[in-house]
This record gives sequence, C-alpha cells and structure tokens, in this order.
Amino acid sequence: MKTKNFIFYSLAIVSVYSIVSCGVTQCDTENAQVISKNDSIETVEVKNDCKKSILVKKFQRLKVGPDSFLMNGLYEEYYPNGSLKMLAFFKNGMQDSICFINYPNGHAHFQSYKSDGQLAGPQYEYYPDGMLKKVDFNVDDSTKYFGVFYDNYGKIIETKGSPCKIFAKPGYNERKVGDVVSIFNDIPILNRTKVILNIRFSKQSHIICDTNMKNFYHVGNRTVSLFIQRVNEPGVYDFISHIRLIDSVDNHVIAEDSLIRQITVR
Repeated sequence: MKTKNFIFYSLAIVSVYSIVSCGVTQCDTENAQVISKNDSIETVEVKNDCKKSILVKKFQRLKVGPDSFLMNGLYEEYYPNGSLKMLAFFKNGMQDSICFINYPNGHAHFQSYKSDGQLAGPQYEYYPDGMLKKVDFNVDDSTKYFGVFYDNYGKIIETKGSPCKIFAKPGYNERKVGDVVSIFNDIPILNRTKVILNIRFSKQSHIICDTNMKNFYHVGNRTVSLFIQRVNEPGVYDFISHIRLIDSVDNHVIAEDSLIRQITVR
C-alpha cells in the first residue's frame, strides 16, 4: 500500500489531511501565514483563529503548482498549552525518517519511522507515564514480523511473530564458485533484553562456520548482523540463523526462532 501525497492549497484556511501513522487530524478553522520562502520551499505558521498568539502548527511545504503544495521538511504541531504534540519530517508529501507524537503531559506516546512513505523497522508506543508499552517491527505498512508488549512496570508480557528476520539480495541462493555470500540478520534490540544469535554455515553436514554473535552493527534505523563467506566449491550449502531473546533480569527466554536458507553453488 503506497502512502498518498498530501497536497496543501494556498488559502486563508488550511486543511491538513490525516496521516495514518502519525495521527495528524483535519484542522479546524485556523489562520495560516507564510513566514519565509526559499526558492520553491515555504515555511508556514498556523495559529488558532480565536487565540491568534497560540501556535498550532509550523511546517515546510514544496510548491508543485500555482495553488498546490506538498509537505516537505519539518512538521511541528502543538497542544493549546504550548507543549509539543507532534514532530515529523516529510519528503515530497510523504513521511520520511522519524515521527514523534507526545501526550499533553509531554511524555512520548508514539514513535514511528518511515522510509519512502512506508513503515520500516521498530515502531514504539508508550504509556502516559512514559513507560514503554509496545514495539512492532515492520518491513512496510502492511507487513509486521515481530511485536513485543510490556506491562506498566517495564516487563515483557507477550510477544507475537518471529524475532528472526533474514535479508539478502535477490538471487543470493544461486551462486558461482568463488562468489561471496552476504546475508543480513535483522536483530530486535529491546528494553530489558539481551540477544544471542547463532549462525551456522555448512555444506553436507560439514560445518564451515559456527558462531554465537553478540556484537551487531547499526545501519540506519535497523540493528543487524552481517554474515560474509566466500564459497570455493560447488554444492548445496545451508545457512542457519538461530536467535534467542533473553530477559536480562531473570534470564528466561522470551522468544526463540530459527531460519534456514539453502544456497546452491555451481
């Protein structure tokens, strides 16, 4: 599902269309004023029509037609008391990068991340007191592969889906002698947990690599392990990832899963 571009018309009354992941709701009557221009980018402030000194929204927009605009750049929205309600970044009308939504008391409510308008990686929800409530791991808007739920005291009470996710370039399972096999494991890093990832690479039960990995790389909004191995002989190879999420307080296993991929080398 692709996120629609959000178009803004140059009127005294500005309507901001709903953004599903970030909760931007349609505006009531408000006064919008362009406070600066830079080429085709405008910075707009929206103030309450009844209380003109109260800032409601501030955002940047890209002019794409005589009377039409796309959200482009920083977006800010405020509660009547002046506290920040929402902070997000847009590119060509779509959320791009991070989005924060706060409760009226200032504590975080939601934190989402999008790439090219699609949810990507961990998405966070919090209780009103600021404690973490839920984390979902997304591939895109319609695909969620792992979810973790916390109680009010920070303890994990439920998990859904598989914590193990493998990423590889198309065609990785068909290689030639001398090629390098490179595979990423997406690792869920969570509060109150430690991760043990075991990677085994073998050919016809002959183990080529078998290791527990505890050190991971941060790539963009993801935390991953990278496996690289040159294959020098033809045959069928097995790549096995086994991941365990362990409660760092009482050491019980929260979630555990394995994924197996076969690679044919000719």
